Amino acid sequence: MYGLLKQPDKNETAKKINASSKLLKHILINATLARNICVHSDRLFYFHSRFFMTFSLIDNTYKVNNNSNNLYMLIRSMEKILSKQDYNDLINSINKKFDKLNKLIKLLNARIILKIYINC
Repeated sequence: MYGLLKQPDKNETAKKINASSKLLKHILINATLARNICVHSDRLFYFHSRFFMTFSLIDNTYKVNNNSNNLYMLIRSMEKILSKQDYNDLINSINKKFDKLNKLIKLLNARIILKIYINC
């Protein structure tokens, strides 16, 4: 729906979350792609997208290796569009899932796997 708005409306919507209309468009595209993966294949862990987001506007400490967005950047971009409480709830939910995964994995700590993935 955002893509159907006129440019002044896009600008006004993006301004409400302190982002450019282009960044908001890319966040929404990547969120839609992730949603489709969840609905159709349930393999979100390896999410990569070529719909480029300006990483420095999301996380200026993140080093980009291949100019594609991954799950880490998608989660961090949610900080732009969710309320602080909703974003904290999202992070807490992810942490609970990793704690559950950590109990299932016997050889490695799940957080090590996450760290390796984020640095890929």
